[in-house]
Amino acid sequence: MFKFKFNALISITFVLSSCQMVGTGNLKSEWSKLGDARSVGCRDWPQAEGDLKINRIHPVQTINESGFLYHVTSRTGAPMHYYVQQDGNDIDIDQRLTLNWGSGARFLGFFNINGVDAVLIVRPVAGGHQVLEVRDMHKNIVLYKSKEQSKDFYPEQVNIDSKGFWLVYKSMVEDQSADDLENHFVYFTWREGGQLVQTETVDVKPIGQIRLLQLEPGSSFVVWFDEGVSGAKKEPRFKYLTLEAGVRKPQIFDADAEISQRVESWSAASYASSIYLAYVTGDTLLWQNASLQVIKFTRRAEIEQRLRSAIKNEHVGDPILVAGKTGMFLGVSKWLDHESSFGLYKVGFDSLEDRGLFGVYPERSYLKEVFYAPKEESLFMLRAQPKGFSSQFQLCEIDAA
Repeated sequence: MFKFKFNALISITFVLSSCQMVGTGNLKSEWSKLGDARSVGCRDWPQAEGDLKINRIHPVQTINESGFLYHVTSRTGAPMHYYVQQDGNDIDIDQRLTLNWGSGARFLGFFNINGVDAVLIVRPVAGGHQVLEVRDMHKNIVLYKSKEQSKDFYPEQVNIDSKGFWLVYKSMVEDQSADDLENHFVYFTWREGGQLVQTETVDVKPIGQIRLLQLEPGSSFVVWFDEGVSGAKKEPRFKYLTLEAGVRKPQIFDADAEISQRVESWSAASYASSIYLAYVTGDTLLWQNASLQVIKFTRRAEIEQRLRSAIKNEHVGDPILVAGKTGMFLGVSKWLDHESSFGLYKVGFDSLEDRGLFGVYPERSYLKEVFYAPKEESLFMLRAQPKGFSSQFQLCEIDAA
């Protein structure tokens, strides 16, 4: 019987340099609020001599420490994957572990199985097909492997439990945007002999952006925004369903009443057996009925909380929800002109508590991810900004106390 320890690291979206305090300095912007932004300690993500560019960085929580899996293109053109331990916002790449997954492999998820740090990857095989593999991260041993999947198979999100995992994938179609494709839900079970066997499938296939959430091990939920086009009448709704073994047609719940304003962007997260939905409504460029809104509800669509904060005289990016040590936080990039900052809110009992602005970042700098590292007991941001033909990543620690 395998015993599992689940990855408690929960992510959202943000960027890093040698230990610098990102502050106001000499600004182009006339946005007076930037003068009140708190300084943020950041470090550039280091590159080894043989690294040409860093492509992706994934925060993970191993059995003993916080760390990162990251993907690099070497100066020979070869794709490489590495693991490196996190020590605050300090990264020592001299201690990084090389992960030999082969060319074309893509990281999907991280978890702990029977005391082993394991990764779920998808990688190409002969004939243009693909396979899913669960590997021991340190020994690079394949623990489980699926049958071959088609070349159009594109997995995106995964939730792992004690018996296997729910997987969200799309079937890629040439000349068609991924945003217009259906999301498919399947369940793979661990089997003796190292087999990954597909044992469940779901008939509901929402289109567009979705979020796969986990309230507790073995409990998976899917949230999406349904544009609701029916003839000439448009009734947009946030909807969600529960993924359960043996249920091909799960019940679909409305997460809220009709949305009266245009939804610019949204995100969802889970915390303490509740689902949180954050979205930006109205026109944030002209500030017409613009607001940040958060809804907290149960798995049976019972509304527990509704919070709203008006958006005026500033532009905002996509909302980001992240669960920290003391509760749920909402982060968002903010700007008026030129430089930007990072705004943070605590989701309180009856309001969105504004924790202020954190850091001032140059134009073209953008947020990649925001996450809570349990071992560090702190919130962190990953940011990036253009540098030559690639991007310079940064890791920043956020003092959200």
